[in-house]
Amino acid sequence: MANRLTPREAGASLGRLASARTGLCPLAVALLALLAGTALGQEGLPEDLTTLSLQDLLKVRVTSVAKVPQSLSHSPAAIFVIRQEDLRRSGATCIPEALRLVPGVQVARIDGNKWAISIRGAGSRFFNKLLVLIDGRSVYDPLHAGVYWDVQDTLLEDVDRIEVIRGPGATLWGANAVTGVINVITKPARETQGGLLSAGGGNETRALGALRYGAQLGDDAAYRIWGRYSDWDDLVRANGRPGEDERQMTRGGFRVDWARSAQDSVTFTGDLYDGTASNLASVASPSAPSPRIDSSDIPASGNNLRMRWQRTLSASSDWALQLYYDTSDRTETSFREARQTYDLDFQRHDRLDETHDLLWGLGYRMASDQLRNAPFITITPASRDNSTVSAFIQDRIALRPQRLELTLGSRFEHNDFTGFELQPTARLLWTPCESQTWWAAVSRAVRTPSRLENDLDTLTLGPTSLARVTGRELIDSEKLLAYELGYRTQASRKVSIDVAAFYERFLDLVGSRVGTPGVGAGPFGPVLVLPFQVSHHERGTARGFELFTNLDVSEGWKLGLGFSSLDLQLSTAGRGNSPNHQAQLRSYLELCADLELNTSLAFVERLRDQGVPSYFRLDAQLAWHATPGLDLSLVGQNLLDDRHAEFGVPSNRLSRPEVERGVYAKATWHF
Repeated sequence: MANRLTPREAGASLGRLASARTGLCPLAVALLALLAGTALGQEGLPEDLTTLSLQDLLKVRVTSVAKVPQSLSHSPAAIFVIRQEDLRRSGATCIPEALRLVPGVQVARIDGNKWAISIRGAGSRFFNKLLVLIDGRSVYDPLHAGVYWDVQDTLLEDVDRIEVIRGPGATLWGANAVTGVINVITKPARETQGGLLSAGGGNETRALGALRYGAQLGDDAAYRIWGRYSDWDDLVRANGRPGEDERQMTRGGFRVDWARSAQDSVTFTGDLYDGTASNLASVASPSAPSPRIDSSDIPASGNNLRMRWQRTLSASSDWALQLYYDTSDRTETSFREARQTYDLDFQRHDRLDETHDLLWGLGYRMASDQLRNAPFITITPASRDNSTVSAFIQDRIALRPQRLELTLGSRFEHNDFTGFELQPTARLLWTPCESQTWWAAVSRAVRTPSRLENDLDTLTLGPTSLARVTGRELIDSEKLLAYELGYRTQASRKVSIDVAAFYERFLDLVGSRVGTPGVGAGPFGPVLVLPFQVSHHERGTARGFELFTNLDVSEGWKLGLGFSSLDLQLSTAGRGNSPNHQAQLRSYLELCADLELNTSLAFVERLRDQGVPSYFRLDAQLAWHATPGLDLSLVGQNLLDDRHAEFGVPSNRLSRPEVERGVYAKATWHF
C-alpha cells in the first residue's frame, strides 16, 4: 500500500509540478412525469443563482450544442447543465462525483482511484464513446479510447458549469463524441478576483486543500493562479481487507483573460499535476503456480497550455482560433505511457441573413506517444504518431422565425487508422409558444480505433498462458446512427419539464474471434497460446428515455427529480454493465437565512454482468454561511450503507472494492 503524504511531502510534490513530465413501478413513473423539469446553466449568471426563477433558468445560454451561445430551452439536443450552485450544494469533491447529478449518466466507482462513467452504453473504466473536454481541451486518451478520471482534478470552485450532452455531438466535436459529450467550462478570470482558501477532510476524503488568488492586470486584463491538494482513502474489499487503492493528487494552474481591443479577446490557461494512485493487481511470476497479487503505485504527471483568440468582426460575424499543447506521463503495472498532443482549431460564425446562421471550422491534431512495454504486454510499435485533419460546416435555417428551425451540418475527418470519416446531423426545433419546445434529431457518429485495438501484440494471462493477436481484419471505425426526440416546457410558474427519448443503432463494434490454442514461447518459457483476431462485425441497439424536473416548492425549497431508462442490446459482452433504470431526487432547502440543508437520494438498478445488486445512495450537506466571506459545511456521503459495490466483477483472489460511508467537513474563506 502506498504511504499517505505528509504535509511536507505534499509541499514537495507542489514543487515538483514545475518540472512534471509530462425496474420502477407504474405509479413511480407517473409521479416522475407529474413532477418533471430541467436543470439549467449559463455564462454570466448572478452570483446567487437561487434568486433565478424557473422562467429565468429556461433562458440561460449554453455553448456545447451549437458552439455558439444559445438558450437552453431552444437547444435541439438532450443537454443538462450542472451549475456552480449545484456543484457547491452537492458536496462533490471531484468531477466524477458531480456527474452523479445528471440523469442518464452512469457513474460507478470501481475502486479508490478508478471510475466507470458512461452515457447510453455499456459501462466500463474506459468507456470509448464519450468525449470529455475541459475548456475545449480534449482529455480523451487514444491508447485506451477513454478517460483517466483520477487526474481530472480541477478546482471545482472555479468551474462555471458542466454541460453534458446525452447523444451524438460528433458534427461539431469530432470522432469519439458518439453517445455523449461532457464539457467542463471554467469561469473567466474577472469573476475570480481576490483570494480563496479552502481546507477540509474526513474519514474517506482524508484531505482537501486549495488556494487561489486573482487580480487585475491593468485596465484590460485579469488573471488568477491556483493550487489544489487532495487525498482520498482506499476503499474496503468485500472480504473486509483494505482495498490498497488510495490516491493523492497535487495540481496547480493559471488563467489570463486579456481584452486587447473592443474586437479582440485572448485567453491563456495552463495547469500541471503530479499524483500517485495505488493499485492491487495479479502479476505473473515464473516461480509461482498462479499469479501473485501485488500492490503498486501508479505515478501520473502532466501539463498543458492553451491559447484562445476571439475576434468580433461585426454584430453578425466572428471567429475564434484555439491552440493547445498537452503532455502526460503515466506508469501502470504493465506498461508506461508518455504522450504529447498538439491541437489547432479554427471556427467562424456568420449570420448571413434572417434565415441562415452559418458556422464552419477547420482542425488539426497530432498525438505522439512512447510506450515502454513490460513482460506482460507487448504493443507494437512502441512509438507512434497519429494525426487527424478535420473540417465541419453547420447551417441553422429559420424556416419560420422564432417558431421553426432546421439545423443541417456535417464533419469531415481523416485519421491515420481508418482514413476518411463522415459525421452528419439534421436537427429540427419547433417552438409553438414561448413555454414549449419540441426537437428531433438524426445523427451519425464514429469511434475511431484505439491504439491497443490497432497495435496490441501479446497479453500475458499467467505464467503458463498468454493471448496473442494472430491476425487483424482491416481496421475500421465503430459507427452509430441515432434518432432522438425531445420536449421541454415551463408547465407552470413552479414546474418545468425536460424529457428526451432515443433509439440508437451500433454497427461494426469491436469484437474478437478466438482460434485453436497451441504451444509457444512466453516471457517465462513455454506457454499455452490463445490466438485471437480483432474483428469489427458486432452490432447493437440502445433505446430509452431520460427525464428531469425542477419544482419550486416554496421560495426557500427547490426539488429536482430525475429518471432514466436504458435498454441495451449488444452482440458483444457488456450489455449488463449498465443499469436499466436510475432515479434521483435532489433537494435544496434553506433552513434560515444563513443555513442550508442539501440532500440527494439516488437509486441504481443492478448490473447483471457485474453481479452488482441494486442500491440506494444518500448524500447530504449542511452548509452555514458564517460570515460574508466564510462558508462552513459538513457533508455525508453514502449514508444509507456501511458499504456497497458499484462496479467490478468479483473474483476469488482479488475481492471487489466497495464504497464506504464517508463524512467530511470543509471551510472556505473568500478574501
